[in-house]
Amino acid sequence: MKIVFNAINCGLGNNGGSQTIVQSANTLTKLGHDVTIVDSGRNQHTWHKLIAKHEQMKTLEQCPECDVIIGTGIKTFKDVVEYNKNVKKYHWIRGWETWQLSTPDMITLFKNNPSVKLLTNGTSIQKLLKNYDISSQIQLAGLDNCDVLSTHSYKKKSQLCIGGLINLKHLTKNSEWLIKIHKYLSSFLDVKLYTFGMHEFKTPNIFFHSHIVNPNHKVKQSIYQKVDFWFAPSINEGFHIPPAEYMLTGGVTIGVSAPLNGTKQYLFNNKTGFYKKSWKDMAEIVLQNHENYNLLNEIGNNAQIYIKNKIGSRKQNMEKFIKILEK
Repeated sequence: MKIVFNAINCGLGNNGGSQTIVQSANTLTKLGHDVTIVDSGRNQHTWHKLIAKHEQMKTLEQCPECDVIIGTGIKTFKDVVEYNKNVKKYHWIRGWETWQLSTPDMITLFKNNPSVKLLTNGTSIQKLLKNYDISSQIQLAGLDNCDVLSTHSYKKKSQLCIGGLINLKHLTKNSEWLIKIHKYLSSFLDVKLYTFGMHEFKTPNIFFHSHIVNPNHKVKQSIYQKVDFWFAPSINEGFHIPPAEYMLTGGVTIGVSAPLNGTKQYLFNNKTGFYKKSWKDMAEIVLQNHENYNLLNEIGNNAQIYIKNKIGSRKQNMEKFIKILEK
């Protein structure tokens, strides 16, 4: 099958959304399909080597012959709608992009253009669309490290380590919650904070904080192995990759209870992790349970099993993807 991912005026950078497109395109290529990412600029995603083709062009009309075109961000949606050749058209919603377009405007755009079939990278966004009588189909990207071994065994230790993703570009990421949680917990416990993100981030008043800019897969795994509790306060995620990657190591994730929080697809309260409504409630979960080792080991084990069996690898999910595209 000839597949085009449209990234014109959207682009590829070092972020979870681009990682999903790059790694999915790579896997589809390995599965024997002809995959091209069309873009208005150069490929700026450095986390992973791009195996699929990448072509620069000004408009989608210049894209190579294909069987299906897939929009990758809300900025690419109209181009896919207006593409005048007879191909299958999809738009893969991997996050609710309110920083680009308001919710009413996105809903109107989707409702007025039913020729483009919608795929969602999570159940939360699918439920939102359903509330507006917009049909969509779940297409997970899957994870690249499903063969990782459990590295967590909760037991008494002198210092507690917490972690999370720092992204100050979008307020919906709630990155400042991590600092508030660390400060609050430090009043009771010896706590170190580990974070990573796209940009430098310094906290002059926090001595026990380690931040890594654009970590590769190996470095991320080393961070996950050190962290006892991973916090996921972001509220507009389609799926949210870091918490799921962390859960594969048998660690305990604490998410935020919000309608569009993508972690709710795999984070079940008191079973595969925890979720609460505020940063303080999230911090309190740690205070209440940091020495409940039997519970934490049980939740960590449940988390790893669920991610491996219910979410699955990138290859498994891309094989499902092809079946959807072939229908």
